[in-house]
Amino acid sequence: VNQSFKNIEIVIVDDCSPDNSHSIIESYQKNDSRIKYIKHPHNKGLLWARITGIRNATGKYILHLDADDAISLTTCDELFALAEKNEADIVHFPVYHGPSPEKMERYFSTRKSAQLRGKQILTEFLKKKIWWSSGGKFLKRSTVIKGLEFFTLPENIHINQCEDFILFFSVCCAAKKFISDSKHGRYFYYQNDDSLTHNLFLSTERWEKVCHDFSYVRRLSLSCSRAAGLDSNEIDMPVVCHQFHLVYPSSCNITQSYSTALCGSVTRYCS
Repeated sequence: VNQSFKNIEIVIVDDCSPDNSHSIIESYQKNDSRIKYIKHPHNKGLLWARITGIRNATGKYILHLDADDAISLTTCDELFALAEKNEADIVHFPVYHGPSPEKMERYFSTRKSAQLRGKQILTEFLKKKIWWSSGGKFLKRSTVIKGLEFFTLPENIHINQCEDFILFFSVCCAAKKFISDSKHGRYFYYQNDDSLTHNLFLSTERWEKVCHDFSYVRRLSLSCSRAAGLDSNEIDMPVVCHQFHLVYPSSCNITQSYSTALCGSVTRYCS
């Protein structure tokens, strides 16, 4: 609410939070007409929360901000100017991460300065040169909406793995221009060491859930690539396994045999 750029719309999606978030939000609403509050009737997960926010937004650009994260006060001002000047669909800006404000480290997992067009965007994404997290992305809303048209997700599907991967993948399929900038805007990502992706071990139940989710990620990726008129042979199991390596880089001590096991398990779910 304290952004230097005042002409913003703040869309808050409550995915059935068990705390008193609703009363806090409603108190802010009374004093700020820019706040739009939407509450899901039941928990749908992060991906659906993002989709709900996108569909209810009316601004020209979208910036996703998770409940426990933050952005610098001039971020919207700086990124709006950058996007307009460059006619960009995607602006990738600096991300800092850590367990607390005092222990933040710069984390900018893309080129410090780059401009990509058309299929180059998806190619660089698949080469691991563009990180797929929603943090640090300033997106043209019309491009995001177009990307959502590339896949269909049943409302009863609850995905816990790589939600941002499939969402950003669809945006890359629809985008015409990508720029990255290392000097403007700041996204502060607070690392949760208790999250699934930071746990040292996966129980059998969690492993089954991971395989189920990655099978769906694969299906949606193929759906996006076909809808966008791309070669689906470029978007298949190696991409899914690659994303698994990124999500569980060391916590699960991934080896080639582990990756092969994932391929087999995910394929079983897809068959």
